[in-house]
Amino acid sequence: MPADHTPQKIGSYTLLRLLGEGGMAEVWLARKAGSLGASKLVVVKRILPHQARNRAFVEAFIDEARLTIRLQHPNIVQVLEVGQERERPFLALELVDGLDLERLTHELSTRGRAMPLGVAAHVAAGLLRALDYAHALTDEAGQPLHLVHRDLSPPNVLLGRHGEVKLADFGIAKARGRLSKTAFGLVKGKAAYMSPEQAAGQPLDGRSDLFAVGAILWECLTGARLFDAGDDFATMRRVREGRIPAPSTRRAEVDPALDAIVLKLLARSPDERYPQAKAALLALEATDAFRATKADDVAALVVELAGDPLAKTPLPTKSLDTGEEEAVAAAVVSPWRKRLAIGLALLVIAALAAIGVWRWPSGPREVAPLVRTAEVEGASLIVDPGTPGALAFWDGAPLDLAPLARRLPFDKQHHELKLLRPGYEPWIKSMTFSKTRVIDRKQRLVCAAGVVRAAAGDWTIAGQRLAVGDELMLPAGHYLADQPSGAPRLVLVQANQTVELR
Repeated sequence: MPADHTPQKIGSYTLLRLLGEGGMAEVWLARKAGSLGASKLVVVKRILPHQARNRAFVEAFIDEARLTIRLQHPNIVQVLEVGQERERPFLALELVDGLDLERLTHELSTRGRAMPLGVAAHVAAGLLRALDYAHALTDEAGQPLHLVHRDLSPPNVLLGRHGEVKLADFGIAKARGRLSKTAFGLVKGKAAYMSPEQAAGQPLDGRSDLFAVGAILWECLTGARLFDAGDDFATMRRVREGRIPAPSTRRAEVDPALDAIVLKLLARSPDERYPQAKAALLALEATDAFRATKADDVAALVVELAGDPLAKTPLPTKSLDTGEEEAVAAAVVSPWRKRLAIGLALLVIAALAAIGVWRWPSGPREVAPLVRTAEVEGASLIVDPGTPGALAFWDGAPLDLAPLARRLPFDKQHHELKLLRPGYEPWIKSMTFSKTRVIDRKQRLVCAAGVVRAAAGDWTIAGQRLAVGDELMLPAGHYLADQPSGAPRLVLVQANQTVELR
């Protein structure tokens, strides 16, 4: 921010607050000026300066924009504008006033309450309507795009104050004929909501998204996590194993009809799931739970848990001082963390605002230390590691993206601090919390991923096609690499190493 505190502008948008930053882009809350003094709040997603020089990143960003601007559906967050300012492409996105599904379930859990069955059914129905539309999308010639979202998860499900259910973040969606290859980032999608075929790096179709809806619905009905095992690799093993209890075993009021729908969505084999989202939607709309609930019931729950409407929240108009309050109440911003886009998961305000959670830089980079504000000076927990973008957990509950400072009570009890970032080994520290604890920048996470590079010829590995010169970051392990001609090759990906395919 310039010293005179003149607000930054992108086209007709005035940037109000930085909401998150990932490896590819940054996300801002912004105000769009209209005629006769009218204005509206939106979300602006802009490619980072150092990536503006990277042709692959720019092509991927533009590719994403061209794909997502096609999506015009009431259950999908709308892309309002695609533009470029000073050679940096940007997207303007609809802002949803409410909260995301992850925050809603967290708020219910802290209150010891279960999500009403009908609300869970309506949330899943909204997602299925969005997928029914997206999966059937065609290009200008009428040819199917075969669009697969690949990143359905609670942070990407936005719930509005009027009962709206909107799917966000098509940033890593896969479609036929995309201009650029998404050959950077980890295995796409959040591990706990991947389908078995996605976790195995196999080709995907729309039925993979239906599996994710099933996982989300199972968790909404039970209030428990289905596959989460603490780290991505263990979680993906659970996904591939496919041991799924009926929701009624965790919550007796779930009736057999809902049980059957959830288990069919979560079938291990895609052939055993519903063939299309529409078929699952029709089955869900026929259940007693769905028919007994209205959008007003969803709205009432969102209003109760989200806090004051965005319109009542003071917003900066003249400056972006670092001392301003961090959270924007009642927007889809969690009060306990700044979400990223990018695929573990993280800040979502509107579609694509998650800014590609899995598209992280391949290695650590230097980050500025925490500013020594009054908040930091009075903090009892300061987490400022040398690896940027790690998500901090305190006794299993998410705090925020590092660096962060928190004023937690010295209760002299035993606690666990965990740092997680895709592609890195989890970092865990146990402590008795009786004095100020500081995790400084000397602490770096250990990379648990390697890079595969197509040095000669075209290859397919982990469901991704690589042309000559393309690179793909993958979790350490064995993979089959295929060429159009020739036998498949077994490839060992090791942490911090590059494998060249020839």
